[in-house]
Amino acid sequence: MIKKIILLCGVLLVGTSQAAVINREEIALNNVINSLINEDYEVFKNDGKSALFYNIPEKHRDIEIVRDYENNEIYANKKYLGKNIRVTGRALEIRSGLDGLGIIELSNRTRGSGVQLKVGADSEYVLGLSRGDLVDMICVGDKYLMNTATFKNCTPTIDTVKQIYQYTSNLPKFRATAYVILKTYDQQLMPVCVSGEDECLKKLKSIMDADNSKFTNETLQYLNTHKSELEDKFGKIFN
Repeated sequence: MIKKIILLCGVLLVGTSQAAVINREEIALNNVINSLINEDYEVFKNDGKSALFYNIPEKHRDIEIVRDYENNEIYANKKYLGKNIRVTGRALEIRSGLDGLGIIELSNRTRGSGVQLKVGADSEYVLGLSRGDLVDMICVGDKYLMNTATFKNCTPTIDTVKQIYQYTSNLPKFRATAYVILKTYDQQLMPVCVSGEDECLKKLKSIMDADNSKFTNETLQYLNTHKSELEDKFGKIFN
């Protein structure tokens, strides 16, 4: 669903009672924005094709990395060495290294081989980990030493997710697109989107999935009719 919104974003590129109305509208708008981003995050978490989180590196399980190095170290180095890699696996050991960094050893099913992640020892994510927890980090591939694939400069994947979430939710063209959708279907969306994200998302899906062509035409019609109002509210978002 979010991909339809991204396409619409592309188009954008080429008294007390009054205060209460504005506040209600802002609440609804934020719920539209959050529900759209959260829906795409669920796609990302389930390894689908995300429209917003596509820049996050492809996920590689620890057992896959070990297998690659055991089968062909030259091939594995081409695949991982010096590259940004998203590494996942269960924490086998969490300890301090001699250089002051934290070290996370990931468990795997292969005896004598492993994956080691070097992390900041003061990271809240690392401080909250326990043995057996699922680890999900973005790292830079380092050397293969003593049958261990090492990765450095590791940061939690969730930190990157949060950065993308914050950036997108504050992006004028994205906010404007969400606003256009909200105002185009004001009577259907306003009541549920003021109430919360879940009901807002359900209603959004029902509108967008019912007739994609109609949805596109109606939102573009509102956009073209209210360009001046949109630019007053969100800035110069048109070409």
